[in-house]
Amino acid sequence: MTTLIRKCELADLPAVGAMFMNWHHGRQAESDLEQLKDRLSDFFLVCEYDETIIGFVIGARGPVDAIGIEISREAFPETLAYLEIQDLYVATEHRNQGIGSQLMSAIMQRGRDAGLKHSMVYSSNADYSRIGRFYEKFGFRIDHLFMKQ
Repeated sequence: MTTLIRKCELADLPAVGAMFMNWHHGRQAESDLEQLKDRLSDFFLVCEYDETIIGFVIGARGPVDAIGIEISREAFPETLAYLEIQDLYVATEHRNQGIGSQLMSAIMQRGRDAGLKHSMVYSSNADYSRIGRFYEKFGFRIDHLFMKQ
C-alpha cells in the first residue's frame, strides 16, 4: 500500500469531517467544517491512498504556560512551547497497516523541524493499554492518569 502523508488542505475538510462523524458516532459538533478550517496548520496532516483521505492527525503548537493545572507545568520545565497531538484517526478498513504510525512519525518530525523538543498527547479511548503502547513507540510515557467509576 503506497500512501502519501501531506498537509491538510481546505478541499480535504469534507472528507476529514466525515471521518470525525464516523469516529464520534454522528455527533455533528465534532465535524463542523468551520472548526476544522480554524485548525488548519502545519500540524494538520492527512494520509491519502489512491486519492482518498484514509486518516489524519491534528496537532498544535502549545505554550507551556497555558498547560492546565491537571497537567503539571513542570512537565516541560526547560522549554516555552510543545507539540500537542490532539486527534489521530485512521479509517476502520485501513487500521493495523501502519497508517497511524506514519501519521505520528510525520507530525513528530514536523514538531522537531519547528524546534519543538517536547510533545504531549491526551487520549480518552477506553482501550488505554493498547493506546498507551502505541504512543510509547514514539517515546511518550504516561505522566498523568485520570480514571472514573
